[in-house]
Amino acid sequence: MNAIHQIDPAQPVDIASLPGDALLTRRQLEQITGFRTQTFKNWAAAGRGPQITIIEKCPRYRVADVRAWLAGRGTK
Repeated sequence: MNAIHQIDPAQPVDIASLPGDALLTRRQLEQITGFRTQTFKNWAAAGRGPQITIIEKCPRYRVADVRAWLAGRGTK
């Protein structure tokens, strides 16, 4: 069984160097994509955006899911 990797939210995020099972916050997604955290909240409410994983009632985004979402948008 693979351990889930948590990312230090205070550090800059380099999605290319992270394992696929690492978890990102909305603030980290904002750093990666340039979309505001409120945009991710709105998209989640509308069933859009990258797939969400809920951990202890907090939304998290698996790096593999974010990569797939970015690839589908034609974004690196």
